[in-house]
Amino acid sequence: MSVEKRPNGKWRARVYSKGHSMASRTFNLKRDAEAWHNEQARLLQIGDWVDPRRADVQMTDLFKQYLEATKSVSNPKSYDLAEQHIRTHLDPRLGRRPASAVSVRLLETMYRDLLNAGLAESTVRRIRDTLSSVYTWAIRSEILRTHTVRDSRVTARRVQSTRRAISPFSRDELARTLSAQRALNPAYVLVTEFAGLTGLRWGELAALRVSSVKLDEPVRLLVVRSKSERYPEKTTKSEVGRRVPLVPRAREIALSLIEGKQPDEHLFTSSRGLPITAPNFKRDVHWAHTSQDHRFHDLRHTAATEWLRAGVELTTVSKWLGHASPTVTLNIYSHYVGDASDFAALERLARKTDE
Repeated sequence: MSVEKRPNGKWRARVYSKGHSMASRTFNLKRDAEAWHNEQARLLQIGDWVDPRRADVQMTDLFKQYLEATKSVSNPKSYDLAEQHIRTHLDPRLGRRPASAVSVRLLETMYRDLLNAGLAESTVRRIRDTLSSVYTWAIRSEILRTHTVRDSRVTARRVQSTRRAISPFSRDELARTLSAQRALNPAYVLVTEFAGLTGLRWGELAALRVSSVKLDEPVRLLVVRSKSERYPEKTTKSEVGRRVPLVPRAREIALSLIEGKQPDEHLFTSSRGLPITAPNFKRDVHWAHTSQDHRFHDLRHTAATEWLRAGVELTTVSKWLGHASPTVTLNIYSHYVGDASDFAALERLARKTDE
């Protein structure tokens, strides 16, 4: 217990946490100092402690100040996500409270409520990250002194992962999809086919330029940029450029698209020569009716599983996909890694039999 008598005859109580002084207060009577100290220690232990020195700024005002201060300096997509988190989840639950009333236990209760409402654990963690950014900014701006969010934890009750199972196109499904889309839009069907051969994400396809096609042998794509709807181009998801070798059919498509274009022109364009957009593409190829109930992103999984099936090493597939490490690739395609060697062996046996 840290209660000591001062030279002036008064009693000072000081509260510590993890070796750091959190707050102190002076009393005329020792019993009052001890009572205050014990209550602060209890609140620290259960996660309800708040800094008595903290200004009683309302959380809704704090959110508004944060958004105003960061709008001009934040990445537009990141800002929109933070604004959505604040508007949809944080302000309705915390906005009417003063910052001094926001405790670790209150935050962790909010996280559990969000999980119980059906939000994915990853989404709740991103909401927590947004709130943490608000507190970091407020401390730097000397509005708050204590980073309550840093001590809070998102604890999911679900044990099993809710990751959606991948669903690559089968070869027959992809053939039917390409046939249907070719009849609707002969230009846009090349987008679908190219994605299924290269494993590129939609944003990476949309950002490809003529100069992205490297004509040295083997012909490869240099993938360094990504384009999301309504947002400026940025680096790829892994923030690392990569080279993707093109199989003969993909090379044929790429060479046909670069003909007559300048190096800085987009590789895939609309009929009016504008960069492709996902809504227009899906509308023109009737994606909902021609995709065999697949997402566009399943074309990426299709390319990856075809590479594995052909016997390409996992580390190489990981590099072509632009994953941060082969572990990421293994986590996604673990069910296909073992099958890949079996498929490759069976196909070699079939060729031997046919000879």
